[in-house]
Amino acid sequence: MLPPRLISRDVAGAGERSRLPALDYVKAAAIVAVALTHAVPFFDGGVTDTGMLAFALTGFHVPAFLLVSGFLSRAEAPVGWRHVAERLRRILPPYFVATAVVWMLGWVRFPTVRKFVFKIVTGASLGHFYFIPILAFCFLLLPILSRLTGAQLLVTGVALGGLTVAMWMEPAWRLTEIWFWQVRDPVLQFHVGYFLLGVLAARYRRALVDAFARHATAIGLAAGIGIIGFACVAAAQSPWAAHPLVRIAYTLAVIGLIVALTPHRPAPAAVRFLSNATLTIYLYHWLVYPPLTPLVTPMSLGLRMLVLAGAGLSFGTLVVVVGRRLLGKRSHLLLGS
Repeated sequence: MLPPRLISRDVAGAGERSRLPALDYVKAAAIVAVALTHAVPFFDGGVTDTGMLAFALTGFHVPAFLLVSGFLSRAEAPVGWRHVAERLRRILPPYFVATAVVWMLGWVRFPTVRKFVFKIVTGASLGHFYFIPILAFCFLLLPILSRLTGAQLLVTGVALGGLTVAMWMEPAWRLTEIWFWQVRDPVLQFHVGYFLLGVLAARYRRALVDAFARHATAIGLAAGIGIIGFACVAAAQSPWAAHPLVRIAYTLAVIGLIVALTPHRPAPAAVRFLSNATLTIYLYHWLVYPPLTPLVTPMSLGLRMLVLAGAGLSFGTLVVVVGRRLLGKRSHLLLGS
């Protein structure tokens, strides 16, 4: 029997992976980290060294979402375009609805058809919307990734990591020096790599289950040391904190620690709710930040982050609850949960 640390019931089918307690905790932690990251006044010109540290420590969220998405993509066997279409239907309609909401609020304009297509394809309606096109791009790679062997996936991941490092160290290797595009570069930011690592983890799922069952304490201790080490490097404002391999290691350390600490029982209802509602909360949490920003500006960074993140998570939760009541089953299609 599989240990309950990584599965809530003794069913090994791919369809049950959405209820792996460890994944529920990872997704819940990642969406909380998203809300905290966006509460840092990074683009307001007033970010301090402490703010930069907070920004670095909470920055594991998008990589974690990509890794979990790869794990849950059911790419252990070759998949076709129908499977890709199913994946895209889960994320694109909620993304289009959220974009329409942002447009109705007057926060984005589409003066021409070209601008409309550009902002939709790049996720430029709101800054953090870029994640949806990136995830859609990863889904489009599934017919290829699903046909690679475990060894081929590993070699591809190492090659992507090497290319990411090369692009980071040598600007001439980058497609552009414009920050807007660099954030969206699936290779420079190792976006595809994280997704591939998730696919690879699913291939070797039983070995990982066994490793965490046997060595959870050692893995958790190593992950904790890695997290502390990254925090020290980031606190010192060292350029190594931005090194791709360091950021990849930090993301894996955070995920490893969460998995190692996952209790031997199903995740509580609140964690499962956040896990199921991550897409909706991701799309809508920031909508309450602008009206609240003048009120939190005089606050300390810690209090500001707690207030804004709490408000964002609460508003996202409200969208989920109201959406389910008003739309029923269509809420999953239109809002994402």
